[in-house]
Amino acid sequence: MRYLLAIWKATRSSNSGEVWETMRRELSFLYSRFYGILLGGILIMYELHNYMRWILLRMYSFWIRT
Repeated sequence: MRYLLAIWKATRSSNSGEVWETMRRELSFLYSRFYGILLGGILIMYELHNYMRWILLRMYSFWIRT
């Protein structure tokens, strides 16, 4: 999350007169998207735990050439 926050700070324009509400809205969107994806990933892993061995094998076999 710190990395995402550093990227967000670096990509924003350095307009010091920006309204606090806009900045708070952008930050809340960033946080909600991050934690939503994190929770979604955990739920998907929980639902597919029976197939996790095959999913991981598939993900880590990208370097095998056919």
